[in-house]
Amino acid sequence: MECQRLLIELDALLDTRLATVARLSVENAVQLASTKYRNRLSKDLTLLNPEIDMQAFNEAYSKRDLTTLMASKMTGGVFLLAGMVEELENQTHDTPFLSALEIDVNVYPYKVDEAVEIALINSVMAYAGLETKVNIVNLSPESLRPGIIKSTWAGLMMYDFDNWLNLHNVELTTSKIPTISIIAPALFKDVIPKEDDLKNDSGEVLKPFTTVEMALCEFVSVSFVDSKYFSII
Repeated sequence: MECQRLLIELDALLDTRLATVARLSVENAVQLASTKYRNRLSKDLTLLNPEIDMQAFNEAYSKRDLTTLMASKMTGGVFLLAGMVEELENQTHDTPFLSALEIDVNVYPYKVDEAVEIALINSVMAYAGLETKVNIVNLSPESLRPGIIKSTWAGLMMYDFDNWLNLHNVELTTSKIPTISIIAPALFKDVIPKEDDLKNDSGEVLKPFTTVEMALCEFVSVSFVDSKYFSII
């Protein structure tokens, strides 16, 4: 019997971005949370709060640790996870050779002890279902090669899809994973393009994230969702 598995980043289930801002300045974090942060369109937080130093933020985020984790609140990603679990469970019921569902929670880059692991497993089970087996893994973006993903997981949820794609875009051309679903936030890296910049020759306004999804569909099935699912509830 085959086991269906999902790989979910802990950074997708907890808003470690807002927690990182708070570690640098509680005042900036409070102000940021009062903006359209939950529905933001860019990773550049200065577009919502000019007082935030993105260089300092990026450096702090790259060094995020257990203290950051403990200051982080749950995101709307738990509801996406519940939906993914339900969909795969339906497949399991309809397909005789699929016997079980497991969730791998990727805690990279955090170093967590057994007590934290147990707390995370119990928290994820509360949304995924008590019958769902939850495992803790620690896998860097570099180690998540397309071939490994293809042989291990049916779907993934990750915050920084751009980084993963930059790391593995060459391998994706020869090791395609079009049946693997990856859920990521619809966020521009910095500047949000103006409507005029998105018009094609016919004057039609293109949807940039839909365009990227279509461009990549031969290689990987990525779905860009509203940033609220990767932000504090």
